[in-house]
Amino acid sequence: MLIGKTKVIEYLGVYIKYEIDNLTGSIKDRAAVSFLNSLTDDDKNKTIICATSGNLGISLAKLCKMKNLKLTIIMAKTNDGKKRIIENEGANIIETNEIDGMKGALKELNKYRLNQNYIYFNQFNNLYNPLGYFDLCREIVREFKDLDYVILGIGSGGTFLTL
Repeated sequence: MLIGKTKVIEYLGVYIKYEIDNLTGSIKDRAAVSFLNSLTDDDKNKTIICATSGNLGISLAKLCKMKNLKLTIIMAKTNDGKKRIIENEGANIIETNEIDGMKGALKELNKYRLNQNYIYFNQFNNLYNPLGYFDLCREIVREFKDLDYVILGIGSGGTFLTL
């Protein structure tokens, strides 16, 4: 799998973990593969459902297509470019009102929480989100013996929870 073990580049004295080298060009690939690796054989016959603003949806769509898994993504109408990528990978999309943003997508997702036909993946409170970044932490520690600062984007909080 083409996820993880990304290179480090130096730019103006700052070292950058080059996550664009992941399968879909996103750090979210790490969380997606962690979640998908947690599925049981019974889970693989159900449809995965997840709310996202886009990058996790792209990662899940690509990986689900590769693993022949069904996926439904819930997202606000504002992300046409990301929506097309997700649809091109074969995932179903449920659009919510763009004014409600991610809160609206999460509200829609919660309607599926107890539905036995779906595997419910809420990236904001799922252990497999931060677990997906443990390898990233190990890579950083291995590559930098003396580390003064780490700067990272928070997003769903998965990367922050592991550091």
